[in-house]
Amino acid sequence: MKNIITPFLVVSFAFATSTIALAESEKPLSETIKEEKKFIEQKRQKAEKEMKAAKILEDKETITIWENMDAVLENKSKCFKENEELTIRLCFSKVLKKLADEGNFVAQDNLAKSYEGLANDEMALKWYNVVIKNPKTPLKYKYAVLDDVEKLEEKLKGKESKEEKPLSESIKEEIKEVTELKESLSKQKRKATLLEDEDMLSSIKELEEAIDSQTKCFEEKEELDITICMKEQIKHLADKGNYLAQHMLGNLYENGYDNKPMAIEWYKKALENPKTPKSYHYQLQSDLERAQGSEKKKEVKDDDKEKSE
Repeated sequence: MKNIITPFLVVSFAFATSTIALAESEKPLSETIKEEKKFIEQKRQKAEKEMKAAKILEDKETITIWENMDAVLENKSKCFKENEELTIRLCFSKVLKKLADEGNFVAQDNLAKSYEGLANDEMALKWYNVVIKNPKTPLKYKYAVLDDVEKLEEKLKGKESKEEKPLSESIKEEIKEVTELKESLSKQKRKATLLEDEDMLSSIKELEEAIDSQTKCFEEKEELDITICMKEQIKHLADKGNYLAQHMLGNLYENGYDNKPMAIEWYKKALENPKTPKSYHYQLQSDLERAQGSEKKKEVKDDDKEKSE
């Protein structure tokens, strides 16, 4: 059973969370998001002060830079109407892409940095060049971005792809794994049917549903759009009751976001799911106990820290 879902558990859930705001959420959030709350608050306060000073000095370039920055921060803060970390993070990515497409040069710059984080230097370079060619981008901002462009051009010398929107090696590998898994499922299904293995047939059915949803995402042309789509589809299936998708979300929260409480919640949902075969309970229980153990250690560590202070 473990081998069946392994390729899905390695799907990259990394994407930029460079500037985000925090509001009340019904679900527990990771420490990373909580820390970024402080960053966004400080950044927005600074933007307000800098814009006031720039207006007094009639410094149009500085005003434009901070207006674009604040637009990014303000729009991301609206994502906290969502009540779960995954959907909040997905909202951040959508906001960044939307503003970048609309011509916000700070969003375009952040998107380029996001692609660098995804090890997709070619797409990063493309977006940095969009910033430089953007007529709205102030000259001093272009000079700052030019350093990033020159570094990437040197790094990519002789490696340029002919693709309009190149994909990173990691996403190419994920697409390959999903495609190969889809091809192998028909053989596994025939075996399970022959052996009347109901647990295996149940897992195959859940996995087929997940694979079909992921495959549709590969029709997107840009890597960020593909990764957004893949996560949205897994979340949709998990909410519908697909126990493999629920397990995947548990893994995402535990290993991707370091959000043990949410990992525990999704592992429990998969365990309590009436569709989950008994033979699959051992793996889920093992993951649940690991996450609970890690969370317990964290609570003890936090208590000790509070006492020492």
